[in-house]
Amino acid sequence: MKRVLAFLCFVILLAGCAEKVPSGKNVIRYSAPGFIRYNEIREDIGKDFEKDNPGMRTYYEPITGAAYFEKIQTQIAGGTEPDVFFMRDFELPIFVSKGALLSLDQFIQDDKDFKANDIHRILIDSYSMDGKVYGLPGSFTTGVIFYNKDLFAQAGINPPLASLSWNQILDLAKKLTVREKLSQGDQVNEVVKQFGLVLEYYDWITFIWQNGGKIFTPDKKRCIISSGKAVTAINFLKSLFSKYRVMPSGADLQQSEAYQLFMSGRAAMFTGGRWYTTIFNDIKEFKWGIFPFFHQARKATRLDSHAWVISKRTKNPKLAWEFLKYLTSKEGNWKMVEVGDSVPTHKSNIERFLKMNPENKVYTDSLSFSYTVDKVMSPYIPWRQMQRIINEEFDKFIYGKVGAQKTLKNIEDRINSTINENLKEM
Repeated sequence: MKRVLAFLCFVILLAGCAEKVPSGKNVIRYSAPGFIRYNEIREDIGKDFEKDNPGMRTYYEPITGAAYFEKIQTQIAGGTEPDVFFMRDFELPIFVSKGALLSLDQFIQDDKDFKANDIHRILIDSYSMDGKVYGLPGSFTTGVIFYNKDLFAQAGINPPLASLSWNQILDLAKKLTVREKLSQGDQVNEVVKQFGLVLEYYDWITFIWQNGGKIFTPDKKRCIISSGKAVTAINFLKSLFSKYRVMPSGADLQQSEAYQLFMSGRAAMFTGGRWYTTIFNDIKEFKWGIFPFFHQARKATRLDSHAWVISKRTKNPKLAWEFLKYLTSKEGNWKMVEVGDSVPTHKSNIERFLKMNPENKVYTDSLSFSYTVDKVMSPYIPWRQMQRIINEEFDKFIYGKVGAQKTLKNIEDRINSTINENLKEM
């Protein structure tokens, strides 16, 4: 019995020594995925807010690991979520449907100092649902093509100044792909020493969208992905690594991440967003630049972003709003711009951004043909579930087990089955 009492005393002692989360009317807790490079920026913004608002205290709670949104939902279920937290556009519908977020419309309307018109409208729309605004953007990027200036020069190729069509980007990738023959006994095998193009990931949806295909009906209640335009799109994408071998296949990427092939000089072009600048700035072996994303029937590049939202249960809504404004202000966002993560969320910072590097105009010009994920998702099926279905079916397509039309029909049937079940529960 004495041992039990001693153990309980020890547990109580440990609990008393644990760091306590501050609370009170002058305290704001905020959370985001934990990355060292960004943690410092976010903590600094909190400290700056405290300096500008004496008596206020912020408490940053980074969440490490891949399951950030699952952990936030667990906190919401337990009533322990932070006042302000990081959000992605494709996760927003889940949190709104659960009534977990505070609408910002009244704050925006009443706050005479807040300049909503200075923020790119597409970003505010990305974090709005049913006519209500739930988040303000912290950073964003449009998709572009990074290219190795040295490899282009060696091939005698000038970088394109405008967006290329699929056939044009294929021709360019062919010219920049370097192959060599290796003898192994009586066999001579051709291997790719340098790929012309590498994609950040197999972005099937962007290819379908570019070719004029549709993912859902206007009411988003039915998936209609199995059109002829979609078949053409995914066949073309597959041909880049299976037929023409200008792009690495899944097997080629077993040893290296896509971006690492570009960083090591084994790929002449790489598709991605501005956040890659945070690591590409460390490249010493060659110079690199950017040019516009390719297109087909429709000019389209995906716009990726993150925002900050307020918990509906915050005890300090006015203070949370003031801190949210501070986090997402032109000064706050500029910290993300400087580190290489973001394109300016505020129009008034664009000129400063272009002075930083004239090539940055590629990002800002791409806004006119960028699409956000809400254009290709449905509120009746979670984005992650939809992505899982697409990836599972496309894996079969990649390895030649199923044809293009059947692949798309399988995706369509599985997504519609899920949507139908979800609609019954509403």
